[in-house]
Amino acid sequence: MARLRGRWRLVVTLAFLALLVSPVVRDSDGVPLSSYPMYATPRSGEVAFVIARGVDAEAGVVRLSIEQAAATSDPLIAETRLRNEVTAGRAADLCREIATRVRDTGLVRVELRLERHDVVAQVQGRASLLASETVAECET
Repeated sequence: MARLRGRWRLVVTLAFLALLVSPVVRDSDGVPLSSYPMYATPRSGEVAFVIARGVDAEAGVVRLSIEQAAATSDPLIAETRLRNEVTAGRAADLCREIATRVRDTGLVRVELRLERHDVVAQVQGRASLLASETVAECET
C-alpha cells in the first residue's frame, strides 16, 4: 500500500512538472499555464498618456490627482477611463465632469492633454516629454 502511494506521488509530481514546463516546450501561451510573452516582445520607446490639469487665476498649472480626474484611486482605471473617453470623442464631456469636481479648488480652467513621453528618460528621472496636445478645455 505504501509503495502504491509512493508511485502515485511520483506520477503526480512528474505530471505537475511536465505541465509547468509545457509552455516553454510548446513555445506557446495559454491558460492556465502562461509563459508571459507580453514581457518577451520589444516595446516602443515612447508611451502616450492622457492627463488632466487645472489652471488657476494667475495661469499657474496644476496636474490634477487621479481622484479629481477620474473619480478613482486606481491609476490604471484612471488612465483607461481618460484614454477611452478621449478616443471615443467624449473629451469635452469628460472635461466638464472634471470641472465640476474641482470647482471649489480655486482653479478657473481644466485641460485634458495627450502627452507622449520617452520611457527611458522618464525612468531615469530626466525630462521625458516629447509632445503635448490639448484635446479639450473648459471653464470650472
